[in-house]
Amino acid sequence: MKRSGIIAGVCLFVLSPAGVAMAGTKVSHRVTVTVIPVSEIAISGGDVSLTITRPPSDQALQAVTATDGGASQLKWTKTDAPGKISVKTDISSPRCELRVVARNVTGGAAAGEVTLTARDVDFVHINARAAGGCSLTYKATVKPETIPGTDIHAVTYTLTTQL
Repeated sequence: MKRSGIIAGVCLFVLSPAGVAMAGTKVSHRVTVTVIPVSEIAISGGDVSLTITRPPSDQALQAVTATDGGASQLKWTKTDAPGKISVKTDISSPRCELRVVARNVTGGAAAGEVTLTARDVDFVHINARAAGGCSLTYKATVKPETIPGTDIHAVTYTLTTQL
């Protein structure tokens, strides 16, 4: 009697839902794949230096501009939504006007030549899901009344999503 009770108990355990799972012809489970949006921006080409030599005194009433050779490059990747790149300087009252223009733009549209201020200024509008870049050309202009000296700008480019 004991032996038949043990066999009946084992059969009930194996056949019950709490027992060992039986091999079937089909099984499934969930696999979740998450694609993380990418928003990256990088600058290459190093620091830029512009030097302006004051004109002779007989030409002193003219503004003087110095332009760099456009060796700096700005590159970006944006995979989630349309965006923009804005630019600003950390100097609120610069000695001379500093401008920048995006040239040879891919993956977006340049806003044209912009004057840098301490507030963000739209620089490049980016298409959705775009990788792109441009070369940067800086121009500094001094007026005749500008006192000689040096401004060292920390120019910041910011990539954001347009809402």
